[in-house]
Amino acid sequence: MNDPGPQKRNSNAADSGAREALIHAAIERIGHDGFDAVSIRAIADRAGVNAALISYYFGGKEGLYGAAVQHIADQIAARQVPVVEAIEQQLAAGNDSREACFEALCRVADGFLTMLTSPESAPWARIILREQQDPTPHFETLYEGPMGRVMRLCVLLHARIQGREEPTIDDRLGTATIMAQVAFWRSNHAAALRLLGWESVGPDEREIIRDRLHDNFARILGVPR
Repeated sequence: MNDPGPQKRNSNAADSGAREALIHAAIERIGHDGFDAVSIRAIADRAGVNAALISYYFGGKEGLYGAAVQHIADQIAARQVPVVEAIEQQLAAGNDSREACFEALCRVADGFLTMLTSPESAPWARIILREQQDPTPHFETLYEGPMGRVMRLCVLLHARIQGREEPTIDDRLGTATIMAQVAFWRSNHAAALRLLGWESVGPDEREIIRDRLHDNFARILGVPR
């Protein structure tokens, strides 16, 4: 295989770096100000690159926003899909007792809690919340990607815990209730910290939240703890 040479390699690295910088800048600026309010120049200035590169790499602001949403979906998938796959394999192997399914549901919730209470997820959350409140066509990237897969698994686990092979509307409603309790820790982050007198959510605080969430889930599902 022919070596493209150091000049070509450096050019590829610069291209990748500029593209990534624009995606991160778009997540930050669009999440903070909204798609319509933020300008191409503001995104480029935040990324420290020429504004013309947005058209070059993405075809415009809309294409950049789509790449930003895809980046968020990929980051969520990298953190959540390994847990989902392990649980799917567990169920396929017949390990679907009530206790095993409850433990699996808590594992999924714990993974989301860890992600949502980490500082790195704050910029993603602003984009996700905007898509939840006023969906664009890019919402499908989130829902048909990791988000929908996780929620479908949780619905199935909810059904198995309740002794049902096929999920019902009650299982979907129950799952929505459970996931809302996890999402609260990002969507109401400032209010939760103020209420509890915490400066941030670190490992110790996260453990306290997990214990309370597990207790809540057990009460909702009628599972003894």
